[in-house]
Amino acid sequence: MTSRNSRSDRQLLSLVRKGVLASVANAPSEVLLTGVSGGPDSICLLHLLSRLQGTLPCSLHVVHVQHGLRPGEGPEEAALVTHLSRSLGIECSVEGCDTEDYRRRHPAVTSIEAAARLVRYGCFCQRAASLGATTIAVAHTADDQVETVLMHLFRGSGITGLGGMRLLSRWEDPVSGAAINVLRPLLGVTKADTLAYCARHGLEFRNDPSNDSLHFDRNRMRRQVLPAIRSVYPGADAAVLRLAAASQTHDDFIRAEVERLLPPASRVEPEVLTVSRRAVLHLPDALRSHALRRLYNDLLQGIPDSRTLDLMMHALQSESPRHVDLPRGASMETSQDSVTFRRRPAEPPPPPDPHVVLTTPGEVRWAGWSIRVEHREHPEPGVQPDNWTAEFDAASTRLPLRVRQRLPGDRMTLSGMTGSKKIQDILVDARIPRRWRDLIPLVVGGNEVLWVAGVRPSAHARLTGSLGGVLRFTALPGDPVLAELIADSRRRSL
Repeated sequence: MTSRNSRSDRQLLSLVRKGVLASVANAPSEVLLTGVSGGPDSICLLHLLSRLQGTLPCSLHVVHVQHGLRPGEGPEEAALVTHLSRSLGIECSVEGCDTEDYRRRHPAVTSIEAAARLVRYGCFCQRAASLGATTIAVAHTADDQVETVLMHLFRGSGITGLGGMRLLSRWEDPVSGAAINVLRPLLGVTKADTLAYCARHGLEFRNDPSNDSLHFDRNRMRRQVLPAIRSVYPGADAAVLRLAAASQTHDDFIRAEVERLLPPASRVEPEVLTVSRRAVLHLPDALRSHALRRLYNDLLQGIPDSRTLDLMMHALQSESPRHVDLPRGASMETSQDSVTFRRRPAEPPPPPDPHVVLTTPGEVRWAGWSIRVEHREHPEPGVQPDNWTAEFDAASTRLPLRVRQRLPGDRMTLSGMTGSKKIQDILVDARIPRRWRDLIPLVVGGNEVLWVAGVRPSAHARLTGSLGGVLRFTALPGDPVLAELIADSRRRSL
């Protein structure tokens, strides 16, 4: 999309600040992640956010993802993003992933573009979980919006798809269930604007050569379809953006009507969503298909294509029970009284190594967890241990320190009770699903279980103020699903 007059710094700063404040109001967080690939759009966004740091109610953290798709991909872009982030005083994480391996393990993901997006946002979720962040800012522009709306149109999307991308939306991993808010503060800005900004400030960036490949649908839309449309309709881009804005307004109204008229769906389990079939059938025709889209999106975080929606509508209207296979292993089932959507439950990783030794001070990795211990003279003043930290009296703690999987018969002494309690029962009381329990590490001193990481500390070696000092343990789970399960158990106990 071309722009005769590029936006000024003041206009760009105002747009980005409004977007961030709207995001923070919707999902408060002390940290805002920023996805930076190294291209002009994301470099522009990073620089604008850095200039706003003093006016924002949150700190910034950059995430750069290497997808492993191009020979030699990574070092140059990663060095560029890391150097710029540090020069702006912003922390930066570089995450590596194997997109081809992900696609092999998930055959339902048919395109490499979709696989790359899934692994990228999966990395964002993992980093967010480790930092306690709820939102990531990405650099989608008005050019991306035009391409997205047209691709949705040609795939037969309804009013929701014609609305394209939103300033703020929710993304959920269809495999793990991990989720993150996605903020697009540059959605009203053209690529010409971001290029002009980079030029004004002398910002270096890298163009991804894969953007020139006609192997990808979006690139064909950008390089072949859109130029042909513009040759016939010179104002096509602006018209598509108006269509998207109008569609979002209409979609919001329809959503509100569906919410008003349709009883809330019930979740018997996180992977199962059920609603009254009679209530859906009693909706007006214009709302019925939208209700199915909403239920589909609630479970799978996506928009069904026209063929899938037709199958869902046929099943809904059939007098006999029906089963519809949905993408990513999900399904829709109808009975006389109900419509049920099922998502394949998230599967935990394979069991970890039996145990690792933890030295003081030191850090170990175990089943994706990062577990650290340090020795302090005194407890940190004013800081209360939370899910992810625990403190014990150093003089009373037996050695060696180990991190291991629970074993049959493991028990732990707890504050406020005599004797001890089975680790199995502690995990059941915390409502940790059975298939995840072996992936929660135990921190053991000698033969005493000190801490079920993230869940419950032992009363053994409790702080006494002795001269031996304090052992402070910190544990960070690598799996966002497990992190959320533990956080839920903590919230229920408060």
